[in-house]
Amino acid sequence: MKVKNYGLLVLAIVSMAAVIFFAQKPDDTAPLGKLLPDLKGRIGEIERLTIATRDSQIDISKAESGWFVAQRDGYPANMAKMSELLNGLADAKLLEKKTTRQANYAALNVDEISAEEGGATLVTATMAGDDTFSVLLGKTSSGSRGVFTRKPGQDQVWLVDKEIEIQGLPEEWLDPVIVNMGAETIARVEHYDVSGKLKFAAVKPMDEGEVELLDIPDGRALKYASVANQLMASLVNVRLKDVRLHDEVFWQDSGRTVYQLHAGTELVVRTKASGQEYYLHIEYPQSPDGAGNPEDSLRFERWDFRVASNVFDDFNKDIEDFLQPVEDSLEPQ
Repeated sequence: MKVKNYGLLVLAIVSMAAVIFFAQKPDDTAPLGKLLPDLKGRIGEIERLTIATRDSQIDISKAESGWFVAQRDGYPANMAKMSELLNGLADAKLLEKKTTRQANYAALNVDEISAEEGGATLVTATMAGDDTFSVLLGKTSSGSRGVFTRKPGQDQVWLVDKEIEIQGLPEEWLDPVIVNMGAETIARVEHYDVSGKLKFAAVKPMDEGEVELLDIPDGRALKYASVANQLMASLVNVRLKDVRLHDEVFWQDSGRTVYQLHAGTELVVRTKASGQEYYLHIEYPQSPDGAGNPEDSLRFERWDFRVASNVFDDFNKDIEDFLQPVEDSLEPQ
């Protein structure tokens, strides 16, 4: 009986020891430090950001007036996207050591970008004096815990705790907003066709009244009272898909929408379709009294903006878009 009790006591002690041992065992997934430990404090010193793959490279450089994408002739960069990337890299923590064998790099997309089948993205932040922070970003872990990384010139591959997604096309790093003017800033809108003929016009008083569509044909009626209000909202958050340098020859035979602003200035949006692509060009000269922003004028006049078809359609309305069908407009006899 005593032997049996003694055996149970020993088993209980062993079980307790095992619990304590495993409770105190380091967690394999616990962070082991930062991927780029010094980057956080030096983000403000960065002068150039380079994103390179085997097939492409994007260079975003700092100037006095902001950040610009070299592969788009110096068009302003998307600052929110840059901040997200740099802070993501600065905050990324090392989770787990992976392979050090070069033969395994390709499977994780952390091989050098010069490799024949390299799938890595090399991100390099360059400071004044050419100090750099560089890292190769590879595949996302199958467990969705993070991404595989390797520093150039080092053998060790690490899994980090951030899923850092990099877009590899220059247009994906452009400031996406072309213009953003509220409806309250617009006094009058005029739409012209490619021949220069006025299609229709609309006005909006300074108060909160409805937009008035002018010269409605006799016997016709609006679809609903506020239908023309959308005309004054067409300059709200207008976004691009890509840009190219302005080519005046291209803009022959283009449509035109003229916005007269309550501030006394005038903004013109020219539109043209080319195959399955749609373009805008904006003219925003200063008024004789100096009103308007000269920086906006310079920014607009240099570029032609490729936009989505729905954005293009907003600037190519016809008066029929706002009117009831003829049969619905006629009063019963």
